[in-house]
Amino acid sequence: MKPKKLKPLLILLFLFPLSITILGTGCEKDDDWITIHPIDGIDQFLQDHLDYVFPEFAWTSTGGDCRLGFDADTVLYVISTQEEYDEIDLCPSDSKIDFEQYTLLVGKIHTSMIEDSLESVKLICNDSDSKYRVDAEIKKTKYGYTAEGDIFFWELFQKLNNNYSIELKVIEK
Repeated sequence: MKPKKLKPLLILLFLFPLSITILGTGCEKDDDWITIHPIDGIDQFLQDHLDYVFPEFAWTSTGGDCRLGFDADTVLYVISTQEEYDEIDLCPSDSKIDFEQYTLLVGKIHTSMIEDSLESVKLICNDSDSKYRVDAEIKKTKYGYTAEGDIFFWELFQKLNNNYSIELKVIEK
């Protein structure tokens, strides 16, 4: 009698994982997306200049006179040439980016509270769909001064494929 009671239990244990597998086949897989890491160890002078022009908190006074073209609430620029860079950075700098090897991503996220902060910026790539996506995680504050604010960010990457589409996804935490 014991084997007969175990048989329905074994069938159920076998069918449960199979049913989960069948139901999950329509789900979007993250396996196609890979993370692209920014360049480490860039020239300190260049890093200081980019931090000045594109500070995390735009309500500070730094860099405001250097930026151009950030009128939209939330925007992402993919900068692949020195000419494109010169269009948005009006402050001259002796430090240059080698755009033959690198791509600069610069963005602005408009927030409802100036206390909101940038947690992380991650570039991911899906080669099968020819897409890049920038995931920017914003830590939302529950309480604080309710003035609107802007958060700027920049990251330097190995040269990106110009034929891929790119989008900015803002994730609020």
